[in-house]
Amino acid sequence: MQDRGRASRSVGLPVSDTLADIERLMRDYQAWLRDRTTLRNVADLNTAEVWVEITTPYLDRHNDALQIFAKRDDGGFVLTDDGYILRDLEASGCSINTEKRRDLLEMTLNGFGVRQNNGALEVHASPDQFPRGKHNLIQAMLAVNDLFYLAQSVVFSLFLEDVPPPPKAKKTKSAKKKAGSAKK
Repeated sequence: MQDRGRASRSVGLPVSDTLADIERLMRDYQAWLRDRTTLRNVADLNTAEVWVEITTPYLDRHNDALQIFAKRDDGGFVLTDDGYILRDLEASGCSINTEKRRDLLEMTLNGFGVRQNNGALEVHASPDQFPRGKHNLIQAMLAVNDLFYLAQSVVFSLFLEDVPPPPKAKKTKSAKKKAGSAKK
């Protein structure tokens, strides 16, 4: 165990009971995740391909459930957000049109092994790697969704909050004389 400010030596706690509790809680979490994930066939009207829509219990910044789409592809699966995340960012005023923002997007996607394909976040996975691919796509969607905080209006608001206004200049005697003579 990494030292996180806790004693790392045994203090007589019933470790096996705790381990058993955590194992049970992990099973409960897996059941919760399975119960709150829905699947449904959807057809792409442009290509007549059948995709499976996977609605997850994970929420975006609008508190909407994240959805991904999967289809068989070359012995494996392609999983995609169908362009939802980047379209939503653009619609919310967060354009990824500068070099630094594009670099940040690519760095984020690369960290999860996800690529961008015509504005859609996408991952290819073998049947063995499907769970990991699905997890990485969802993680990438959540991370890219957080780029919203780089929207110009958000950055400007934070700037105004963080940078105090300059102090008001005190009028000097010569400034007061000029102001007084201007009134006359």
